[in-house]
Amino acid sequence: MYVIFDLVGISLFTDTSCAINFLYTNRLGGNKLGFLGGNLYLEPQTLYIALTALISYFLIFTCRYKGVKVLLGVMFLLLTIFLSFTVTKAGILAFILGFGIMNFYLFKHSSFRVRSAILIGIVLLVPVFGIFVFDGLKGKYEERAEEVVREIENVKRGIYEGGTIAPRIGLIRESFMHVDEFGVWGLGIYAKHRVNNWLQSSEDGLGAFTNVHNSFIHYWIQGGILGLAMIVFLFCAPFYRMFRTRRISWLICALLVVMFVMNNTCILLALNNSRLMILFLLGMFYFYGDVFWQLERGDSSMCL
Repeated sequence: MYVIFDLVGISLFTDTSCAINFLYTNRLGGNKLGFLGGNLYLEPQTLYIALTALISYFLIFTCRYKGVKVLLGVMFLLLTIFLSFTVTKAGILAFILGFGIMNFYLFKHSSFRVRSAILIGIVLLVPVFGIFVFDGLKGKYEERAEEVVREIENVKRGIYEGGTIAPRIGLIRESFMHVDEFGVWGLGIYAKHRVNNWLQSSEDGLGAFTNVHNSFIHYWIQGGILGLAMIVFLFCAPFYRMFRTRRISWLICALLVVMFVMNNTCILLALNNSRLMILFLLGMFYFYGDVFWQLERGDSSMCL
């Protein structure tokens, strides 16, 4: 809320349509440099919004207090609108996948009444998004949708031009072409310099891309086999613990999917805005997976 009012001020109430269009056009302000005495990047903002939206949605069905349910519903609605402002494809895709996992669990384990409530709620969200979201969709979302289609066609022809899918695929391709340099021992402090050289000397014209990242490739290049093993372990350990104890938490699965998808498009585990929170959540998923499992089984007293 602070970010939105910092960007549009009272025009959110005096000229709502223009304010919302401004938020879409500027992608919720993008990367905010010097914000509150530091830098706040767009991808970590998107990650937090997506994770918090899924958590609030899940708690709607586990909390016993009606007043809290209403507050959580409002929170979920606002967060999904804020998420749309970012116009971040990876974040929105990650949220949709996590949202699908949560609804799969809810439909499978809930009563007919709860299933009906979910369907009615989703239907009611359509006109709300038609008012607040789709107006911005006409501009920024159509532009980015066309960009994705164009880049997919370019990649099929071996052309890595664009600012979304193409450079990321190009980075992965280029990295594997140089895997003999980092595959075992990594490049350590020379990683950034070497990657820049790869991109600059690439025959595919990747030298123009500076905002191309992948957390898994990043740690592999820096730390070799140990670096890759470390990041894979961080994401796989919660799944191992759940399967070992036979207590599968669908909330954990949904949140892990969000973090996994977004770390494939950004080095979130290397940014100060997000690294600590991701490690904290992964630690919670591993050491306190039973708490999430009990919460899903209807122990509402653990909600508050």
